[in-house]
Amino acid sequence: MRPLVLSPLRLTFLASVMSAASLSTAALCALDRPPEGALGRRAIRVFTDRDGLPQNSVESFAFDRQGFLWLATRDGAAVYDGRTFRIVNMPTRKASNWVRAVLAAPDGSVYFGTEGGGLHRLRNGAFTSWNRAHGLPGDNVRALGLSGGGVIVGTDAGAAQLTGDSLLVTQELEAVRGKSVLSVGELRGRVALGTATDGVFAGGARLPGRLARVNALFFHDGALLAGSDTGLFRFTEGPTDPVAVPGFEGVIVRSLSAEGDDLLVGTEGRGLLRLGAGHATPLTVRSGLPSDIVFHAQARNGQLWIGTLAGLARETAGDLVAFDSTQGLPNDSVVSLLETRTGEGDRTLYLGTAGGGLAALANGAMRVYGTASGLPDPSVFALLQADGRLFAGTGKGLSVLVGERFVNVKAEPPLPAEAVVSLLSTLERGNRVIYAGTYGAGLFRLEWSGPERPARSTRVELPDGRVEALLLVSNPDRIVIATNAGAVILDPATNERFVLAPPELPNAIVRSLWASGGSLFLGTGGGLVETRLGKGKPEVLRLLDTTTSPALPNDTVYRLEAASGQLFAMTGRGIARVQGAPRTWDSSDGLPSNECNFGASTVDADGRLWIGTPRGAAVLDPRADRRPPRSPLVVKAAHGPSQSPRTPGLSLPHDARNVTFELTLLSFRKEEGTLYRTELVGLGTAPSDWTPDPHRLYATLPPGDYVFRAWGRDGLGVESAVSETAFTVRQAPWATWPARLLFLALAAGAVWAVVRIRLARLESQTRRLEAAVAERTRELVASREEALEASRAKSLFLANMSHELRTPLNAILGYAELIEEESDERERSRHASDLARIRAAAQHQLQLVNSVLDLSKIEAGKMELVSDDFLVAALVRDVASLVPPLVARNGNRFVLEGPPEDLWITADATKLRQSLLNLLSNAAKFTENGVVALRVSVEGPDIVFRVSDTGIGMTPEELAKLFQPFVQADASTTRKYGGTGLGLALTKRFAELLGGSLVVDSTRGVGTTMTLRIPKAGKS
Repeated sequence: MRPLVLSPLRLTFLASVMSAASLSTAALCALDRPPEGALGRRAIRVFTDRDGLPQNSVESFAFDRQGFLWLATRDGAAVYDGRTFRIVNMPTRKASNWVRAVLAAPDGSVYFGTEGGGLHRLRNGAFTSWNRAHGLPGDNVRALGLSGGGVIVGTDAGAAQLTGDSLLVTQELEAVRGKSVLSVGELRGRVALGTATDGVFAGGARLPGRLARVNALFFHDGALLAGSDTGLFRFTEGPTDPVAVPGFEGVIVRSLSAEGDDLLVGTEGRGLLRLGAGHATPLTVRSGLPSDIVFHAQARNGQLWIGTLAGLARETAGDLVAFDSTQGLPNDSVVSLLETRTGEGDRTLYLGTAGGGLAALANGAMRVYGTASGLPDPSVFALLQADGRLFAGTGKGLSVLVGERFVNVKAEPPLPAEAVVSLLSTLERGNRVIYAGTYGAGLFRLEWSGPERPARSTRVELPDGRVEALLLVSNPDRIVIATNAGAVILDPATNERFVLAPPELPNAIVRSLWASGGSLFLGTGGGLVETRLGKGKPEVLRLLDTTTSPALPNDTVYRLEAASGQLFAMTGRGIARVQGAPRTWDSSDGLPSNECNFGASTVDADGRLWIGTPRGAAVLDPRADRRPPRSPLVVKAAHGPSQSPRTPGLSLPHDARNVTFELTLLSFRKEEGTLYRTELVGLGTAPSDWTPDPHRLYATLPPGDYVFRAWGRDGLGVESAVSETAFTVRQAPWATWPARLLFLALAAGAVWAVVRIRLARLESQTRRLEAAVAERTRELVASREEALEASRAKSLFLANMSHELRTPLNAILGYAELIEEESDERERSRHASDLARIRAAAQHQLQLVNSVLDLSKIEAGKMELVSDDFLVAALVRDVASLVPPLVARNGNRFVLEGPPEDLWITADATKLRQSLLNLLSNAAKFTENGVVALRVSVEGPDIVFRVSDTGIGMTPEELAKLFQPFVQADASTTRKYGGTGLGLALTKRFAELLGGSLVVDSTRGVGTTMTLRIPKAGKS
């Protein structure tokens, strides 16, 4: 039978919460076996405030009709779209931002129950609120539910029903007036309410049994379940007290829900229990939950969402599960795997660990072999079944299992006490031969004749002593040996050998081997190589790596294994299917670690692939590669200068022809792999490539009718249905055909009237007009010539000034340096200060000339931008390296809060660097014994650079003339600190050239903050 394993800790815990009593016919029953297919644990991802949650205590959540996830936390609400969390604060935030309950209504509204702030409804982006002043029994809203088309609101002083915008305490809700309502449910069409002190009420009457703090109500399998602070209870028919579910005595039950036929019980301190017919599976911190206090759980589309005290968890049901120490392994680092089978059908799965010995799984039980069982070392790197015996390659040699103990393999001459990392068994001339590859001492051939007699050993000469893998290929029989100096193909009969090594291979380190259909696959440190086997040296056919199609997740291929007719490559960053439909698996799919261990994989009799990693084993069932259902694609459109949101069916005016679309694929599966493709029908463009960018901008569209088409593809490759949004760009009113016809008619009538009325005066008026036109033409020609002459004079003046000013300044700098170099030591010391002053004055004058010329170029429209893509962090580090001398000059301290390392920007790096240096230099100049800080952050589409100081600050009057060239705050500032006022003026114009802005916030005597905002996309 298939080995299904539970750890002793898990068995003990489940035995404590299950008993022979049943919870309805298909719910809880005695635990006599684990559930079919319950081997391992699913992938769990945790979301916390680091991912964007406003606070980590997720007390409730709900999916709205579009598929967005709304969460209630103790510091506001949040909505998750599969890409980002958007924080939603309550309108009564100052009074209370603690959200206890959230409810998504069928009409698209979302309701929030707060602690101390009443009830809030969010509909079409606007809030409506109710509290005690509006008829709500209490301002502490603890529970929300739907019933009869209305919303049931449970508060600390009773319950009310909200229908439309009206609050009403119905007759059946009168029974809980003044009582604290903690939960809302339904019992056969009646509203059920759980209270803090008086048990459960249904249909206006209290049910038998006075339970303490009924936190959850749930109708499941024909019965009403109540979760309280003292356990789990089931209400039966008739006037009897509720039945306590065995195993939950004293357990605080916080939530109840269902996943298929299974019941989900959220507890305080014991995590989440999944209860079904014949099984109970706990999810706890050991399983990957952020906390064992579970407030809420909900199953949706093959995923289980769990709100806890320390974050939101998501468990995904897929084709891969993890198997580690939480299921009983003695060590998480699994370095070898093998399933053995007997003629009677008995199966045992062996898992060799690094330092924890050898684990054997059979018939649901686990046994661990260690040094006390005869193993010379607790690290088992290789496993082999030959002649009905189990061989184990350990860190100190080769052992064989005899009875219930391992004994060292005897050999003449003896094998070295080296780590045996690969094993191979073959028949040569009818005799059993075992090849043992070591990690340093080479390959040894053993003529095996049983554990009692020493095996004759021979060392096989190889180009390298590290033997990573061994493989037997047939027709003719040859042995392929993977070493750190290439692959060796050895013919044992003739001792003929061939070597595959660079340049035929991308890397000399060969770690894994596989042969199939006349092809030999070699996993190397530089990718996967496929060769064609023949009688001679194999022919290299192709290479797969991170740059090919299909691509590997990593170039290092640790292991190759075939299952269900598909070849899988275990790499340093996940698993890749290289034969069959391309796909990868990583930690987001449940892989315990993205790095796989070399030599650690096997396929069991059920066709499941076992993979060893440093954090446990993974079990992948290729037959269960289910394609999840399509996810909805939400398209939001905005247009106009303010980019205000619009609904589908846009009609854009002629003067607002820019439209932006934001795409959201609500898949919640491997979100980082979500891609989008779009097409604008009517613009003559083909569908775009798949990109992760969810935004599309179309600018200055010509008038006409358009259809925007969009597709989404999740991280598993499942595409959404096409989403279409039709919109129209209207013609200008004067450009429409009716307007043109009207203009034509009016013009004809006007011409006819003018001709009839003014025919006699036309000739004289024409002559006067001609004279006036001629005179005006002469004036315009003269003005144009004067303007052109002035422009040429200005350009010539700037060119001459550039040469005339820079040439003597450069000469002064050069002669100063020459005099300093040529003077002897005595002369140098006497004139050093004078030469330094000359250099400083000339450099300062040269800087002023360059600034004036830059301003002139900008004003003349001749300044050019040289945009490129670069990392913001690199530029900031470059600028920061120049700042310490400037800051230290006045005894200041420099503070840098840099951007993320992977933040890119498209802009002119030189002008951005000069702008930051100007701002930092200015801040350091006007600050003494204070702090100068540079803080970089991302705000929407912009990257914001804030340069702040604790210097002298400015008054509003001084701020008004701050960015004018050659102007400073006042005359005293210039006398004390120097400068010309060019730096800030130039920086502001650079910011505008880059498509951004520069604003200042300053208080006299407190300090100044300069905010430079540059778009990430930049301005080409």
